[in-house]
Amino acid sequence: DTPDRDPSKNLGNCPEEIRVGNYYEEGDRVSKDEIVYECRAWPYSGFCGEVGYEPQSKVYGDAWKQAWMEVGWCTSYYSGTIRTPVTTTTATTSAQ
Repeated sequence: DTPDRDPSKNLGNCPEEIRVGNYYEEGDRVSKDEIVYECRAWPYSGFCGEVGYEPQSKVYGDAWKQAWMEVGWCTSYYSGTIRTPVTTTTATTSAQ
């Protein structure tokens, strides 16, 4: 599937990529290939972390669509924590 790149569906930074085996609840959002998916309501949310139900999976055909719905697209991945590099300066003295 080619994502709909309608500007109104641009959700900005991508949420975390889908991880099979993770626990997901109704409303949780993940990304795959810059497409954002939302875990559907119970009872379908029980499939969201299962093998074969991850977005775009072909294991069970389109069965993944029972667990996830496409809600938009994103432009870059959110890494979780933004860290600023720390530089250490060592003072040197010369002997005279």
